[in-house]
Amino acid sequence: MNNFLWILLAVFALVLSWVSKSILLAWGAVFFVLVLAVSWLQVVLAPKPEAERKLSVTHAHPGDNIDVQIDLKLPRFSPGWIQANEASSPLPLRGDRGILMAPGAKRETEIEYKLKATSRGYYAVGPLNLRFGDTLGFAEGRKSILGAERIT
Repeated sequence: MNNFLWILLAVFALVLSWVSKSILLAWGAVFFVLVLAVSWLQVVLAPKPEAERKLSVTHAHPGDNIDVQIDLKLPRFSPGWIQANEASSPLPLRGDRGILMAPGAKRETEIEYKLKATSRGYYAVGPLNLRFGDTLGFAEGRKSILGAERIT
């Protein structure tokens, strides 16, 4: 929705420049449209991260701690930002389930947190949800990777 509003604003500026016959406003609107196009391309062409989740156990008894580690790597340079968050679990946890990788930041990182099994049953860990965007903040994309894993 955010992208649509920026595009609508750019079209409005183009129409306003045509109605007012202002060449300065027209060039400003064209420049703004070009900035939006570059921002959109930056999101579309962003490198897709590689991720791997490691669980300390696949079966847990009540009271057991479960260590979760996610290794996240970018295969090449990305001028935009990436935010990774592990989907919620009903189990109590210690640590952060997410990280924000800023432009120019380290291209490899890991997320570590602990879950505590409270009762018997099936618990899903994941998926890993990604949000990524351009440097200026005009365009944003979302993707889920690393499907849910079950702990019994």
